[in-house]
Amino acid sequence: MGKLLFYGGMGHTEVTWDIAAEAAVKEAERIFDEALEKGGAAFVVDGGLDDARRITEFEPGAAEIAVLFPMAGG
Repeated sequence: MGKLLFYGGMGHTEVTWDIAAEAAVKEAERIFDEALEKGGAAFVVDGGLDDARRITEFEPGAAEIAVLFPMAGG
């Protein structure tokens, strides 16, 4: 089971998919691509934050992908 975690611009949101469910994987990929188009930065965090690595393409086999959006300051 894979999980997308969104922080920032989309609030705290989770999207999950089963690697064996093609439609669910495609929908997760569509949401991932949309988030990157909106300025998100994606990281595979399977091994925890110390082992996080940035990605620019959806990896359906990843257990956990975090997408972070820039925070507006004032």
